[in-house]
Amino acid sequence: MYKITGGFKAAVDLKLDNPELKVMIAIGGWAEGGKQYSEMVSTPERRKTFIDSVVQFIETYQFDGLDLDWEYPGSIDRDGQPEDKENFASLVEELSAIFRPRNWLLSAAVPAGVSRIYNGYDVPRLANALDFFNVMTYDMHGEWEDYADHHAPLWRRSFDLNETSELHSDGALSASIHFNYKISKNLKSGKLLGFLGVHRLGWKSKGRISIKNLIDQIVIHPQWNRTTRNADIALIRLNIDVPYTCKSFFTNSYQIQCIAF
Repeated sequence: MYKITGGFKAAVDLKLDNPELKVMIAIGGWAEGGKQYSEMVSTPERRKTFIDSVVQFIETYQFDGLDLDWEYPGSIDRDGQPEDKENFASLVEELSAIFRPRNWLLSAAVPAGVSRIYNGYDVPRLANALDFFNVMTYDMHGEWEDYADHHAPLWRRSFDLNETSELHSDGALSASIHFNYKISKNLKSGKLLGFLGVHRLGWKSKGRISIKNLIDQIVIHPQWNRTTRNADIALIRLNIDVPYTCKSFFTNSYQIQCIAF
């Protein structure tokens, strides 16, 4: 066992124990917004500046590839522009041309929402250039709702009705595949990765309040159980067995490879 310390090195040096491991670096995320990415992809010159910096970064820290997590190209509410769709595809193709001779991996975190896909992702072009898609099947519930719920259920539950009927991994993947992803002949089985979200989300309470009182205020679905320990810890769980790892599952007869974060 090797002693591993320090940031990027800690991740990359895991390959000392498993030489077949691939370690990628991701850029983007919800908090980043979209303005800087929209501006970056807008001209060939700006894209080249970005690509050159990526190549230098990967070579310096010995990563095996890059994951693009721009949320989301073409989305006006995220400071995007309609031309992002074409420009983002151009960026991915240009990155791919540089990555493939070096045997580097290239992926993108992409939404499950149909409108986001339509507005920002040229799927046939991306499918030809990307090694895989990371479909964001998580954060389907959150503090914008008036009840607490699991943000990434795998399947539709008995109380998922009307507006929440498709707010689960299977439903989101079914809709997105049927609408757009499956139109590309280059999008082969195994190129779609579905996330199994195991991170936590919190719900805010107005004003200052003790955890004990907050427990009493939590609104939960009837099929959820609530127990307390020492009157100050709330354990909320669903009355079903939920697997958090899986090799693959099938949505509309299309194989989805599962990963968890």
